[in-house]
Amino acid sequence: MAEGIARRIFSDYELQNYSFESFGTLDIGNSSPSDYAIRVCEKNHIDISSHRSQQIDFVSADNADVILVMEEEHKRWLEKRFGEKILDKTFLITEYGSESDEHSEIDDPIGLD
Repeated sequence: MAEGIARRIFSDYELQNYSFESFGTLDIGNSSPSDYAIRVCEKNHIDISSHRSQQIDFVSADNADVILVMEEEHKRWLEKRFGEKILDKTFLITEYGSESDEHSEIDDPIGLD
């Protein structure tokens, strides 16, 4: 969902020269999005039906300029797996670009249908 939404936002604002890749912390091996996620995105004119899950690996994490996560638990998982340095470029989605000191988590929809 996150990659599809980001692509839509950047397209709507005609922002170019950006690339997006969506990764998860779970290794659920090339799975399709849930029917729930597809329906939610379709209502917003976003097609994620061809998306397939992939777990983030060291190379992808190292190459990323910014990593956006939905929950604090995702940040802790990344730190445990890739080291404290990863936190320099890891933010909650609600935190990134925000001037507010208050940032809420977004519940991970994995398993909802």
